[in-house]
Amino acid sequence: MATAKAVFKGLHRPGEEKPCAIILIYTKLRGAPEYYCIPTLDAPEILWDRFRMGLVGQTDNQQDQLNFLALL
Repeated sequence: MATAKAVFKGLHRPGEEKPCAIILIYTKLRGAPEYYCIPTLDAPEILWDRFRMGLVGQTDNQQDQLNFLALL
């Protein structure tokens, strides 16, 4: 039985086919969804730094951290 679920959705600018960001919707069993905006590979490094900083401190439980990162 899964304890968490991840859904990825592309965020597109009007008139563009390639997504400018990826939205990750992460839901733990019986928990409220958590939303993360993942930059695309060609995004400026500052956006990647902000994304990584947003991941720090979400949980102190190492197993929860590993489970989350495995979904990425």
